[in-house]
Amino acid sequence: MKVMLVDDDATTLTVLTAMLEDEGYEVVARTEALGTSQAIHREQPDVAVVDVRMPGLAGDRLAGLIVKSNPTVTVILHSSLPAAQLERLSRESGAAGFVQKKAGPSESVKALVQIIRRRPPAISAPPSNPK
Repeated sequence: MKVMLVDDDATTLTVLTAMLEDEGYEVVARTEALGTSQAIHREQPDVAVVDVRMPGLAGDRLAGLIVKSNPTVTVILHSSLPAAQLERLSRESGAAGFVQKKAGPSESVKALVQIIRRRPPAISAPPSNPK
């Protein structure tokens, strides 16, 4: 399963990438929100983990764009914002859930894996019926 991490903090990306790879996930990391839609089209991740506070394009807005343009991608918000605010942003953006950064990397990865495992199986299009 491929996970795209989008966070402007390089340390966060490095740590989460290593930990998710240890869990068996293929990880693509991005430090910029801008251009992520094109990267998703190119990389075809199953999951996008998006930081909320990002320069150029807020993560909750990016999440909404991903959900609308790539409905098969499970989007998870990741931030140090209060849980109530993250829950609201998650609901408004259509994200599958959220994980608070303040829990620390190990707890963040555990929570991310729980949300990823809850995602519905991919639905493939039925084969076309040539006439």
